[in-house]
Amino acid sequence: MSTICRDCEAIVVADDDVPADLVRIAMANHERFCKPGRREICDICDDVDFITSSGETNIQAVLARLTGFRNPTPGALDQHLRRHNRHDLTARLPGLHAAKPIATPAPQREETTMTLQSVPGGRPPAADLIDHDDKRIARAAQKVMAAEAALDAAWEANAEKAELRAKRDRLKKQLAEIEAQIKGTAPVADPKKVRAWAAEQGYEVAPSGQIPKAIMADYLDATSGGAA
Repeated sequence: MSTICRDCEAIVVADDDVPADLVRIAMANHERFCKPGRREICDICDDVDFITSSGETNIQAVLARLTGFRNPTPGALDQHLRRHNRHDLTARLPGLHAAKPIATPAPQREETTMTLQSVPGGRPPAADLIDHDDKRIARAAQKVMAAEAALDAAWEANAEKAELRAKRDRLKKQLAEIEAQIKGTAPVADPKKVRAWAAEQGYEVAPSGQIPKAIMADYLDATSGGAA
């Protein structure tokens, strides 16, 4: 007698001669991915259910009536039903168990550099794939989401530090000006050199009169206190 999951009604072990310890292992593995009360809605699976419910067990006859199945071969149908957890349907078509699996061609070397944008039709965002029925896709999507979250956090932290460093530099300049005013020993710089330096740096400074304190502070910082 087949072993059926009471939660999702899926056939976990189709053969009745499987040892009990292997049945327990199969059930434990199934429970990791079991979705109680949920079975994927699939037109192909529903068509196979309808055709075989009348007693039709000839694989070729079933495939001939599956007008929407893109790859009408026994191996492809077997993989489709197993991927959708419809072991109850594969049990109705015993010939599927003898079907040879579809050989997956080895990827060409140039395909390893293929970007996601080159995939025909693209793919949904990772957030839409974390509940995908293919567990490999679901796990990969979860890793992508975690990596994106870590990247966002690192980016925000770096932006905050950059802003703090800029603020620190501004405060250092203001503090230097205040300390020089308190001590009354502000460095004296040649106004001609200051104006020449400011023009090279792109500052707008009048040819005569008092030089703005901010420009003077920048000049002193750049020339080590006006020693240049």
